[in-house]
Amino acid sequence: MVTAIPDVFVKDIEAFLHDTHVSDFCKTPIDRLAREFLSVERSGEQVRELSRFAAITPTSRVLEVGSGFGTFVYYCRVNDICDCHGLEPGLPPYAATLDISRRLLDSAGIPASVIEEGIGESMPYADASFDAIYSVSCLEHTQDPKAVLSEVARVLKPGGVAVINFPNYGSWWEGHYNFFMLPHTPKWLFKIIARLRGRSPDFADTLQFITYGKLMGWLAPLKDKVDIVSTGQEIFRERVNGLQFSEWNGLGAVKQGVGLLKRLHLDQLLIRIGIKLHWETPFVLVLRRKA
Repeated sequence: MVTAIPDVFVKDIEAFLHDTHVSDFCKTPIDRLAREFLSVERSGEQVRELSRFAAITPTSRVLEVGSGFGTFVYYCRVNDICDCHGLEPGLPPYAATLDISRRLLDSAGIPASVIEEGIGESMPYADASFDAIYSVSCLEHTQDPKAVLSEVARVLKPGGVAVINFPNYGSWWEGHYNFFMLPHTPKWLFKIIARLRGRSPDFADTLQFITYGKLMGWLAPLKDKVDIVSTGQEIFRERVNGLQFSEWNGLGAVKQGVGLLKRLHLDQLLIRIGIKLHWETPFVLVLRRKA
């Protein structure tokens, strides 16, 4: 089992984060972010999240949409978890992430072609190509999330499962800026709040503010192709009940907030209202391709 990724890639990611001015909106230190992006512990958590809904074997053909720096693909292949592939855009600023990911694969003797250059709205794969699809913090960065979801349904094999993790802007937490917000805060107001908190508001213009209502509207045309297994409400319930929040990229603040509600004996009220109003954060959308 691989336990670490060479430190040289940490420096590459730190340079990328510096060049893209991530610190203008995210107050997590760049060196910590870089190590989180390359954390094999985080990749292990992601494999467990996918495996919760999809039966993954070494021969399973799995696609990560928005493969970023390639850590998940690297982890799955080096540890023979599955036949994992990645999809990452080649246009700036993602050209740098694509380059780093391919060099990371090459360092382990994995063909660079395993990670394809492309976008989620037009995936370079044949119909029914994958047993499972996994994606984290990608859908909110796409130009047309509805088209991405349609492509996910297209390239899944019958019976295949997609697990798509992305922020819920109908919840109380924004995971890029790492601060609490009122559910359904409109983007124009969010940008004002970001500026008042000393953060650059510009990054918000690159984000899709996805809510449960928008998501269900995008999925409605796919009802004959996929079943909606979950949007992550059961995971939300488990995390609140057991404080089972990871602390990657600022989520420690969410864990502390929920911990305070538990001490005030308000956690079950949070669950009941949160389930009703779809406060699950993030969304963990699980789709199963119909036979």
